[in-house]
Amino acid sequence: MATLVNLVTSYGYWGIFACLAVGIFGIPMADEVLLMGAGYLVSIGELQALPTGLAVIVGSFCGISLNYVVGRTIGSKLLALIGKFFPSRLSKLDYVVDWFR
Repeated sequence: MATLVNLVTSYGYWGIFACLAVGIFGIPMADEVLLMGAGYLVSIGELQALPTGLAVIVGSFCGISLNYVVGRTIGSKLLALIGKFFPSRLSKLDYVVDWFR
């Protein structure tokens, strides 16, 4: 948690953007805590509201888009590799993929 606070206070809006963009990939960092901290920094005048809001929106959008692209390009290969250890889960995944098609 101290690293997160240090990142946001050191890099400001870029730190918020980076935390939200990378946080979507499963890094154990609660986005809600980050947003509450950013809101607190806005309320005490350390950050401005408009750039903070833009950093939050753009960071989330970039993280979600990047996560989608990675999932579409290497997701099936990664699941096939991991599926060797969990064959019953892989058959369920095939069922869901067929259902979506």
